[in-house]
Order: sequence, then structure tokens, then C-alpha cells
Amino acid sequence: MSAISGAAFFAADKYHHHIAANTWLGIEALRPSPGSIGLNHFSIDFSSEDEFNRLSERVSKYDVDVNALMPNSLFMHDGDWIRVRVQYNQ
Repeated sequence: MSAISGAAFFAADKYHHHIAANTWLGIEALRPSPGSIGLNHFSIDFSSEDEFNRLSERVSKYDVDVNALMPNSLFMHDGDWIRVRVQYNQ
């Protein structure tokens, strides 16, 4: 959707932003330790089962550790090892 120095903003349906990412701690920042305080995961909700299935198929083509803990829900990790939950809400 847009970007500024060291940050990017992602959105759907022309909303100003749903997800923001930055490299303000540097691109070589260490992964947080398992017991550290901070973001545990974030969720991306799909309103379309077709879109959810399309993403599931695309992710399966890459070396991404995906856990399907519940129907219509996947957990994976982003590049900084933050868990991302992708789900379809009927």
C-alpha cells in the first residue's frame, strides 16, 4: 500500500493499512527468546474460503513450517519468527 524509510504498510480493499512492518531495529536483529515479552502472533482473517485456499496452496510451495491446528486455520512464522495465524471465518 505504501512505504517510508524502513517501514511498509499493507492493506486490503484500499484501507489505509491493516499490517505494518519495519526494520527500525536493523535487518540483522536477533529473534526474541521464547520467554520474552512481546507480540506472540497476529492474525489475518479471510472472508473468502477461495482466497484462504489459494494462500494455503501458495504457502505449500515454499519451505514454510505450517501447522493446521484447527479447520480453516493455519499457523506459520514470518521472517522474524513471529507466528502468523491465517484463517477463514465463515
